[in-house]
Amino acid sequence: MEEGFFEGVPRIHWQAHAVQGARAAVVVVHGYGEHAGRYLELVRRLGDAGLSCYLADLRGHGLSEGARGHATGFDDYLSDLERVVAMAREASDRVFLLGHSMGGLLVLRLLLRDGAFEGAILSAPYLRLGFSPSRWKLVLGRVLARIAPRLRIPSGLRHEMLTRDAERLARVKADPLCFTTTTAGWYFAANAAQEEVLARAAEIRVPLLVLLPTADPVADPRATEEFFARLGSEDRRLLRYEGALHEVFNEIPEVREAALDAVRDWILERLGGQVVRADAT
Repeated sequence: MEEGFFEGVPRIHWQAHAVQGARAAVVVVHGYGEHAGRYLELVRRLGDAGLSCYLADLRGHGLSEGARGHATGFDDYLSDLERVVAMAREASDRVFLLGHSMGGLLVLRLLLRDGAFEGAILSAPYLRLGFSPSRWKLVLGRVLARIAPRLRIPSGLRHEMLTRDAERLARVKADPLCFTTTTAGWYFAANAAQEEVLARAAEIRVPLLVLLPTADPVADPRATEEFFARLGSEDRRLLRYEGALHEVFNEIPEVREAALDAVRDWILERLGGQVVRADAT
């Protein structure tokens, strides 16, 4: 593995897991309140299949600089993501995108701008919040968005919403780089990005795999179903993981193994390679 920082304001931490003679490159985009280091199991699974992986901690996350959990607009995140994509494209002429939760939303925003990818994988894409914030919090949020958009406030998310696996749950609770706060500025920027993606879903035409945990309390599964129905891609697949919570890659073993294999096999299938079919639970 190689790692470093993209210079600028803020400095963005990146990782490159290059495989000799790689068949393709995969850009992996983490979700909100977490970091790229939580995806090393996925990186290993893809690396064993001859796929290089490139990741970064988005601004305000992980080892990158920036106000924790804040973005004035999702174009800020896209500028971070595009630097990782450029690195992957230097290494391979066949590049896939994979995004979890907010990372899935960012992948879709990028595809509306740049469709020159072999395909994309979405894990529990954050297209609508899975619960309704209290009315007082929304009113306060609108005020804070004007006068203190960077102020950190409780998000309403709990680590228990992520996985049913006790060991993985303990791991994320102990991770100092994970957080459950948000900012009013981020919340309304995310809403704007969600509305755009849902409205323009028919414009996205790259091959797409969607991993949908049906009991997800964070990213509303119904919004993912709506998006999938509107999607313009002819090559598209939706895998449902019954009873799974938000993070399929950290769920109980039978779910996460199926999800990891599904991602690997779907990519290899599009590269014309031999696969072992992985079915959703």
